[in-house]
Amino acid sequence: METEEEIRNEKSVANKFRGIADGLVNGRINFSYLTKIDFRFALFLIVLVFIYINFQLDADSNLRKLSELNKEIKELRYESITTSAELMNMSKQSEVIRRVEAEGLGLKELTEPPRILEDKGVW
Repeated sequence: METEEEIRNEKSVANKFRGIADGLVNGRINFSYLTKIDFRFALFLIVLVFIYINFQLDADSNLRKLSELNKEIKELRYESITTSAELMNMSKQSEVIRRVEAEGLGLKELTEPPRILEDKGVW
């Protein structure tokens, strides 16, 4: 059960808010309640709001940069895959022979297997 004093306190708080709301609705704003506010505390809150807004803007900027970097990574990954596929195609034996003949280097393909050199310890 609530005591009579708690009920009176709740009613007085409700009446304060009702008075402020009525003043806003009727166009008669009573600024007397503002004189009770500690202006240092209000300034502190304003500074906190500015800091919060600044952090939000920085976070948005970082998210945009991150999105751009992710797109660039994706493009570079595709380019890497394409380049490695081209390199594998260029290093095929048949492709190497075709390019050597096209350049006219006069190289020929081996017809016998390479010989194994053995070290006989002559040194």
